[in-house]
This record gives sequence, C-alpha cells and structure tokens, in this order.
Amino acid sequence: MSAHLLDPAPLVALCRRALDAADLADVAVITDGTLALSYTDPGVVFISPPTIEFTTFALTDTTFELDVIQGTTQNLSLAQARIAEIIVALSDGGVNLATAKPATWNGAMGQTHPAYTLTLNPE
Repeated sequence: MSAHLLDPAPLVALCRRALDAADLADVAVITDGTLALSYTDPGVVFISPPTIEFTTFALTDTTFELDVIQGTTQNLSLAQARIAEIIVALSDGGVNLATAKPATWNGAMGQTHPAYTLTLNPE
C-alpha cells in the first residue's frame, strides 16, 4: 500500500474546482473537523480520512467520505437547499459520489447543524 492513498489533497482540489465552477467559492473545503463550525454559515465540505479495504494482498480500495454541513439552524428548508446545491456542484464537478445520507453535525452550545454524509466510490 502506498501512502498516497491516504492523501486527501487531490480530492480537496477537485472539490474546490467543482464548487468554484458552480459559483460557490464561499463554501470551505477542509480536512480538519475541528474547524468545521467556523465555516458552516455558507457551507463546508469536511473530508474525513479514508476507509481502506484490503481486497487482496497487493490491492486496496480506498473510500473517502465527505460531510456537507450548513450552519442555518433556524431554517431547515434553507439549509437543505444549500446542502443540495453543494451536492449538485460536487457531482457535476466530477466528484465520484456513491451515496448521500442525511446526517447532523453537533456544534457548540448544543446546536445541531443539518448535514449530509457523502460516500465516494472506492478508488
């Protein structure tokens, strides 16, 4: 296994290009979950470390998950619309999405932020 399989930098760059192309430059793309709540108002894409499946001795499947989080806690409809806009931008921009599941992101002061967890197809 090569260490490059764990490197999220190419995925960060792909997400950034997809969001910029959709005029969503205010949406942050991060790999440090502790920073997520700093960016939730316009939206944030948090890239988790990948899951690695050892399919054979010499082959692995690497699967990344993305959390799309939006900070509008007072209006769920607006938050869901923004999350949908981000998911569409990522998909249209070539991010190889496999599934999208509703989720929540727990913030400071007990606030729960609307989110979706996106699973990419294995690499």
